[in-house]
Amino acid sequence: MNEKRTLKALRQGEPAALSEIIRHYTPYVYAIARNILSPALPKEDIEETVSDVFCSVWYSRETLEPGKLKPWLAVTARNAARDRLRKLKLLHPLDEDMLDVNIPDMEEELAQQELAEACRRAVDSLGEPDREIFQRRYFLYQK
Repeated sequence: MNEKRTLKALRQGEPAALSEIIRHYTPYVYAIARNILSPALPKEDIEETVSDVFCSVWYSRETLEPGKLKPWLAVTARNAARDRLRKLKLLHPLDEDMLDVNIPDMEEELAQQELAEACRRAVDSLGEPDREIFQRRYFLYQK
Protein backbone atom coordinates (compact mmCIF):
# COMPACT_ATOMS: atom_id res chain seq x y z
CA MET A 1 0.00 0.00 0.00
CA ASN A 2 1.31 3.44 -0.92
CA GLU A 3 0.38 5.37 2.21
CA LYS A 4 0.96 8.83 0.75
CA ARG A 5 -1.25 8.14 -2.29
CA THR A 6 -3.91 6.46 -0.15
CA LEU A 7 -4.10 9.36 2.31
CA LYS A 8 -4.33 11.83 -0.56
CA ALA A 9 -7.27 9.90 -1.99
CA LEU A 10 -8.81 9.67 1.47
CA ARG A 11 -8.60 13.46 1.89
CA GLN A 12 -10.47 13.78 -1.39
CA GLY A 13 -13.26 11.69 0.10
CA GLU A 14 -12.72 8.49 -1.86
CA PRO A 15 -14.28 5.53 0.00
CA ALA A 16 -11.94 3.11 -1.82
CA ALA A 17 -9.01 4.68 0.03
CA LEU A 18 -10.66 3.96 3.37
CA SER A 19 -11.36 0.40 2.22
CA GLU A 20 -7.67 -0.04 1.40
CA ILE A 21 -6.63 1.25 4.85
CA ILE A 22 -9.16 -1.07 6.51
CA ARG A 23 -7.94 -4.04 4.49
CA HIS A 24 -4.29 -3.32 5.24
CA TYR A 25 -4.50 -2.38 8.95
CA THR A 26 -7.41 -4.39 10.36
CA PRO A 27 -5.23 -7.19 11.79
CA TYR A 28 -2.97 -4.61 13.45
CA VAL A 29 -5.81 -2.60 15.00
CA TYR A 30 -7.66 -5.77 16.00
CA ALA A 31 -4.59 -7.11 17.83
CA ILE A 32 -4.25 -3.92 19.85
CA ALA A 33 -7.95 -3.84 20.78
CA ARG A 34 -7.98 -7.57 21.60
CA ASN A 35 -4.95 -7.27 23.89
CA ILE A 36 -6.70 -4.60 25.92
CA LEU A 37 -10.31 -5.83 25.84
CA SER A 38 -10.07 -9.61 26.11
CA PRO A 39 -11.02 -11.56 28.11
CA ALA A 40 -13.22 -8.87 29.69
CA LEU A 41 -15.35 -8.37 26.59
CA PRO A 42 -16.62 -10.66 23.82
CA LYS A 43 -15.35 -10.69 20.24
CA GLU A 44 -18.26 -8.52 19.07
CA ASP A 45 -17.16 -5.65 21.31
CA ILE A 46 -13.60 -5.92 20.04
CA GLU A 47 -14.87 -5.80 16.44
CA GLU A 48 -17.04 -2.77 17.25
CA THR A 49 -14.02 -1.00 18.75
CA VAL A 50 -12.03 -1.72 15.58
CA SER A 51 -14.89 -0.29 13.51
CA ASP A 52 -14.88 2.83 15.67
CA VAL A 53 -11.17 3.28 14.99
CA PHE A 54 -11.71 3.17 11.24
CA CYS A 55 -14.62 5.60 11.53
CA SER A 56 -12.16 7.91 13.28
CA VAL A 57 -9.83 7.54 10.29
CA TRP A 58 -12.58 8.85 8.03
CA TYR A 59 -13.47 11.75 10.31
CA SER A 60 -9.81 12.66 10.85
CA ARG A 61 -8.74 12.24 7.23
CA GLU A 62 -7.76 15.91 6.86
CA THR A 63 -5.19 15.70 9.67
CA LEU A 64 -3.58 12.33 8.94
CA GLU A 65 0.01 12.54 7.74
CA PRO A 66 1.93 10.06 5.59
CA GLY A 67 4.35 8.00 7.64
CA LYS A 68 2.36 8.55 10.82
CA LEU A 69 -0.77 6.53 10.07
CA LYS A 70 0.29 3.31 11.82
CA PRO A 71 1.23 5.02 15.12
CA TRP A 72 -1.96 7.11 14.91
CA LEU A 73 -4.00 3.93 14.50
CA ALA A 74 -2.23 2.32 17.46
CA VAL A 75 -2.93 5.25 19.78
CA THR A 76 -6.51 5.57 18.57
CA ALA A 77 -7.14 1.83 19.03
CA ARG A 78 -5.63 1.87 22.51
CA ASN A 79 -7.69 4.89 23.55
CA ALA A 80 -10.90 3.50 22.03
CA ALA A 81 -10.43 0.20 23.86
CA ARG A 82 -9.69 1.88 27.18
CA ASP A 83 -12.68 4.21 26.70
CA ARG A 84 -14.92 1.19 26.10
CA LEU A 85 -13.70 -0.41 29.34
CA ARG A 86 -14.18 2.88 31.18
CA LYS A 87 -17.76 3.27 29.90
CA LEU A 88 -18.58 -0.25 31.04
CA LYS A 89 -17.00 0.49 34.43
CA LEU A 90 -14.38 -2.24 33.87
CA LEU A 91 -11.49 0.22 34.09
CA HIS A 92 -11.53 2.04 37.40
CA PRO A 93 -10.01 5.48 37.81
CA LEU A 94 -7.63 5.88 40.71
CA ASP A 95 -9.21 6.67 44.03
CA GLU A 96 -8.47 10.19 45.20
CA ASP A 97 -6.59 8.94 48.25
CA MET A 98 -4.26 7.02 45.92
CA LEU A 99 -3.27 10.12 44.02
CA ASP A 100 -0.08 11.87 44.97
CA VAL A 101 -1.01 15.46 45.66
CA ASN A 102 2.54 16.68 46.27
CA ILE A 103 3.50 19.36 43.79
CA PRO A 104 7.04 18.68 42.62
CA ASP A 105 9.53 21.49 42.82
CA MET A 106 11.07 22.91 39.65
CA GLU A 107 14.28 20.88 39.93
CA GLU A 108 12.39 17.61 40.25
CA GLU A 109 10.19 18.49 37.30
CA LEU A 110 13.22 19.31 35.14
CA ALA A 111 14.89 16.08 36.21
CA GLN A 112 11.74 14.17 35.19
CA GLN A 113 11.72 15.87 31.79
CA GLU A 114 15.40 15.09 31.24
CA LEU A 115 14.85 11.48 32.22
CA ALA A 116 11.87 11.20 29.86
CA GLU A 117 13.92 12.67 27.00
CA ALA A 118 16.82 10.29 27.74
CA CYS A 119 14.38 7.35 27.67
CA ARG A 120 12.94 8.51 24.34
CA ARG A 121 16.42 8.78 22.86
CA ALA A 122 17.33 5.33 24.19
CA VAL A 123 14.23 3.74 22.68
CA ASP A 124 14.80 5.57 19.39
CA SER A 125 18.39 4.30 19.30
CA LEU A 126 17.26 0.66 19.49
CA GLY A 127 17.42 -1.19 16.21
CA GLU A 128 14.61 -3.16 14.70
CA PRO A 129 13.00 -5.40 15.91
CA ASP A 130 13.96 -4.36 19.47
CA ARG A 131 12.40 -0.89 19.18
CA GLU A 132 9.13 -2.29 17.85
CA ILE A 133 9.01 -4.99 20.55
CA PHE A 134 9.63 -2.40 23.27
CA GLN A 135 6.99 -0.04 21.92
CA ARG A 136 4.42 -2.81 21.49
CA ARG A 137 4.99 -4.10 25.03
CA TYR A 138 5.07 -0.83 26.95
CA PHE A 139 2.93 1.49 24.85
CA LEU A 140 0.41 -0.83 23.19
CA TYR A 141 0.14 -3.34 26.06
CA GLN A 142 0.89 -6.31 23.81
CA LYS A 143 2.48 -9.48 25.13
